[in-house]
Amino acid sequence: MNKEFDLALSLGNNCKPTFYLKKFKLFSFAGPLDWMITDSLNSIAALFKENFATYFVNTKEINPEHIKGSKKTHRYIRDIKNKVVSMHHFPLDIPIEKFKPRFLKLLKRRFEKMHRFIKMSESILFLSCRDETIEDFKIFLKEFANIYPGKKITLINIRHKADTRGIIEKFSLKNIEIIDYTADDTHPGDKTSENEYWTGNIVNWETILSNIRLSNKFIILRLVMKMKHVICKFLNSYGLLRCKFYKK
Repeated sequence: MNKEFDLALSLGNNCKPTFYLKKFKLFSFAGPLDWMITDSLNSIAALFKENFATYFVNTKEINPEHIKGSKKTHRYIRDIKNKVVSMHHFPLDIPIEKFKPRFLKLLKRRFEKMHRFIKMSESILFLSCRDETIEDFKIFLKEFANIYPGKKITLINIRHKADTRGIIEKFSLKNIEIIDYTADDTHPGDKTSENEYWTGNIVNWETILSNIRLSNKFIILRLVMKMKHVICKFLNSYGLLRCKFYKK
């Protein structure tokens, strides 16, 4: 497996891959799929094909009670067409239709940034914790490779199965590689804790990700984005500026 990548992206199906990309310093920026619940790999492929044009255009608010580990700190908004749920963006105290235009602008900026970085990258890592089959992953990656040709693409999936120590299944073809780990991804602490449910088994994730790193290809760009984030966070905290760079 290539242990150095120009770009690492979360492929869902929840916040866990993004959490661990950040923890192991593989996170460059928030993309349109970060901090979301993504039910369908086919829908994600369709979004890439259409440049995320219909993303969260047709929405409805849902009751989060059926979502394991959910917290009612924000509205849960479902993209009906694309089967994606936002749970960290829509404030409880702002009407949906009033906040939605701002949210759509944020998603547009995130897609455009991701699109630029993908086009500039030679090697890309997708990280996921999905239940789809290896065949489903093959189909997705082949479709992605058709949209962004000439990239070396690796997908690492961590699949939860209780009381399983670790099963690895691999597939590679030309510039596509899939590494599928099946293991018990339950947090070893209090299994009723919402935070620990979303964290999963840190030992598994650390074992898999600790030797992976980002290349130096975008080191200056990443430093500039980090500086903007820190400056805007400071200014926002004192009410001096509503900065478009500082977004969840």
